[in-house]
Amino acid sequence: MAVCMTIFTAGADTPAHTAEETQYFRLGEADITPIIPHLDRLRILIDSLQSSGELRKVNVTGSASPDGPAGLNRELAARRAANVADWLIANSSVRKDQIATATVANSWSVVRHRLEDPVFAQAESPYREQVIRAIADGGSPDSVQTHLKAIDGRKAWLWLETYVLPRLRYTRVTVTCPDKEYTRTLAADDTPQPEQSPLPGSEDTYETTEITVTATQETVTTSSEDEEWRRKLYIKTNIPAWAMLWTNIAVEADIAPHWSFTLPVYYSGFNYFTGHTKFRTLTLQPEFRYWPKADNTGFFAGAHFGLGWYNVAFGGDKRYQDHNRDTPAIGGGIAVGYRFYFCRDRRWQMEASIGAGIYRLDYDVFRNHHNGLIIDRRQRTFYGIDQAAFTVSYRFDLKRKGGSR
Repeated sequence: MAVCMTIFTAGADTPAHTAEETQYFRLGEADITPIIPHLDRLRILIDSLQSSGELRKVNVTGSASPDGPAGLNRELAARRAANVADWLIANSSVRKDQIATATVANSWSVVRHRLEDPVFAQAESPYREQVIRAIADGGSPDSVQTHLKAIDGRKAWLWLETYVLPRLRYTRVTVTCPDKEYTRTLAADDTPQPEQSPLPGSEDTYETTEITVTATQETVTTSSEDEEWRRKLYIKTNIPAWAMLWTNIAVEADIAPHWSFTLPVYYSGFNYFTGHTKFRTLTLQPEFRYWPKADNTGFFAGAHFGLGWYNVAFGGDKRYQDHNRDTPAIGGGIAVGYRFYFCRDRRWQMEASIGAGIYRLDYDVFRNHHNGLIIDRRQRTFYGIDQAAFTVSYRFDLKRKGGSR
């Protein structure tokens, strides 16, 4: 995977400051993990422009090469743009109404146009003319691809896959801050410098290919991110609770930008290896959460309600159980936490949280042995830590509002 980043600084005759980041993908991939250090440079620029009130727009364009089914290519291009846009929204100060995404559906005619560029004519490749003729002959995309693969025992196809097609698999981010009297942005058009060798030395040869970036002025058509807010659903489980032999699952759903609702359920019907030590419970702790970031990632603060039935013994001579099995602990509290990615598939996430609350307790005290007699009833108020979670979650995208990426 190759990365090119160019920052243009406007002079007296240029309308904008523009920073551009271009990421090239391998066939069928949309993972942005390798480019995150480079996107972080854009994040610094975005935050600086945002704090000074100069940031106007962030445009993200995803593209796919024409090899493969057209529908799948469009979906792949959209995913490449969405992954970068989601990262910027989650990790920078850019607002949703300042970011727009677009996709580029490249066809074989685009490949032909690139090969007809003089820069490829200078490469003296034995396959350039043959590929141009095969594309010019026309036909469906599948038939063109079949024709290309038949040239010289797939060697022409291997040349395309190494030096041409990878440059059509990209996501490009343009950050623009125009002067007040201008509405145009400074965009960039990349032209690849082909290798002199007609055949690759390895599948990674294209990674070292340089690109020449030429600045041109053009009007950028954008779509408002306000038109698209993606609702997400999370299925989660708390690892420390499993260590205590509590089976548990939680569901969290986005309600709106900055707001979500989560419902964890804990159940344990087990003794801790002896009948004198146990922490049996059925607990529900629904919580409303506020996220400073509009895409509901990173830090959060929450307010929760708690309801728990319990039967506990700690190895001593007493056992404690909610009165008559129908007076659960009831109360609520507040919590803070942070959600983060922990693997290349960004749908998998981890979350750490801690909370404190106040609960009304009404419980019976029994002798801690089989069929032990009841010896007391107590009522008290508990206040303290009522939530300590380190969860693993999987994210589902539920619904999009407005247009698509």
